Amino acid sequence: MIGKYVYGVINSNEDLRFSTLAEPGGGNGAVRAHTVAYRDISAVVSDAEIAGYTSQDKEILVRQLLKHQRVIEGIMPRHSVIPMQLGLFARDQNEVLEILAGGYTLIKEVFAAGSGKIEIDVAAVWRDFSAALQEAGGEKEIVAFKKELLAKPEGVTPEDRIKLGSMVKQALDNKREQYAGEILRGLKSVSLAAKTHELMGDTMVLNTAFLLNKAGRADFEKEVERLNTNFGEKLNFRCVGPLPLYSFYTLETRKLKFEEVESARKKLRLSGGPVTGAEIKKAYHETAFSCHPDKNPDCPGVEKEFHELASAYKFLKDCCRNGICALTEQDLKKNPVLVKLRD
Repeated sequence: MIGKYVYGVINSNEDLRFSTLAEPGGGNGAVRAHTVAYRDISAVVSDAEIAGYTSQDKEILVRQLLKHQRVIEGIMPRHSVIPMQLGLFARDQNEVLEILAGGYTLIKEVFAAGSGKIEIDVAAVWRDFSAALQEAGGEKEIVAFKKELLAKPEGVTPEDRIKLGSMVKQALDNKREQYAGEILRGLKSVSLAAKTHELMGDTMVLNTAFLLNKAGRADFEKEVERLNTNFGEKLNFRCVGPLPLYSFYTLETRKLKFEEVESARKKLRLSGGPVTGAEIKKAYHETAFSCHPDKNPDCPGVEKEFHELASAYKFLKDCCRNGICALTEQDLKKNPVLVKLRD
């Protein structure tokens, strides 16, 4: 079935057409995209076969991610763009309009918050991983343990080797944390926010996205150069950007079901009519007091109850549109799409 693949949202309602370049070395060729306008914003979409990304193998997912990013980054020089989650399909143009209508207030808030800002991703890896391991193995405690092992008349056991390996790994992790901490302190001083990502392998020391004003890019790059000079013998640095605000303002969507909204409402003991964000917060605080684990240390199941309550509160906050959360089945039928910022 052919539907609309949604790449992101731009702060314009012009009827636009985009065409990205083919992937280097061949690949899947150019991507042709166009806009679907709602009020003063537009979704950037392309016609595509609807597919479930969760069942795709890793190689296909990587190709799709690169295509997704290529389209968004191709738009970026001409338009402010908010990225959408990877793998978002709409059945048709009407469903795209539902997404834009459901997320309109949030989308406008994100455009305001992200105006004039860019993301730069910084990774640092050991320049020579073997040398880093050797240095970690030279710590006093580890050297002393090695001497103990060599002096054992019965020889070194498998358990000894495991313990030694754990000690070296811990020493390397400590050094990694020390270096990463120093790098983060330096780069946070010239950026607005930072989001740390998972390290991709043992050789990586830092993998972090930084949010900064466009005007602060020169100061940020100067600080990267300073750190590169300081750690030049130990680490290699790689910077990617400027990028759209992937790590800070990526949107995701989901279809709401009345049953889950009703369940969250009952957990917070809210009425069935529309409620404000302030009313949801007040209900949460009043209800949470009665089942907080610290207040009820001897009550079985209280931690689970408190966790479910907190989840219900967050869910209903995300459901608010223009500061109002409509809780009736009729309201949900009008627009069942929830648009939220990715956590």
